[in-house]
Amino acid sequence: MKILPRKKSIAIDKENQSAQLTEKLTGTDNLSYLDGDIAIFDEKCSRLKAVIHQNSVLSQDKIRQTRELEEYKTALVVQQQRQQAQSDKNEVTQKQLIALKKAQSELIQAQSVTQMRETQEQIDSTSQQLDQLRFHDQQRRDLNAQVIQITSHIEQLESEINGYEKLITTKKSKPQKYARKAPRQIESATTTTKGCGARELYCRFTRRYTLSSMRCA
Repeated sequence: MKILPRKKSIAIDKENQSAQLTEKLTGTDNLSYLDGDIAIFDEKCSRLKAVIHQNSVLSQDKIRQTRELEEYKTALVVQQQRQQAQSDKNEVTQKQLIALKKAQSELIQAQSVTQMRETQEQIDSTSQQLDQLRFHDQQRRDLNAQVIQITSHIEQLESEINGYEKLITTKKSKPQKYARKAPRQIESATTTTKGCGARELYCRFTRRYTLSSMRCA
């Protein structure tokens, strides 16, 4: 007979606790405050996701520009090597032409007609070489123009890459700012609730914020 009043007392205590919890949940604006904080965090999470996406795009642009820069540098080295080889070849041809002209001047005075004919053939051959020399010289000028153009493009790419690096550095500071604010916002939201109901609200808010963070990642 003593056990029944005790069970009745426990049931009454539970009903009172349930009524107090219901009063706390329905009689305050804690839930509305918490929903507002959740909305703010969702907005910040969306902004953070946008910043991360922008950083990814900028990083890809930087990689592409760096690859193009390396390709242009390689092309510049190849053309400089070709230019040097062509310059050496032109120098040799010019020396040969000078030597032939000198020999022509010496032979004209003493050689026979046959020898002069042979000399004339050498002169004609030398003239052809001279034409080739002019052609190669024009090629060298074209290579110089290409080198100047590539050098200008390289400087432009380097300037763009430096700009991307500065912009990426600026963007990276924003995710850190949001990451520092998030724990303080959670702490502010959870201190507005008390008791068993507060713990349940905190767990619900933590799960929702964790899911939002995962979507942002």
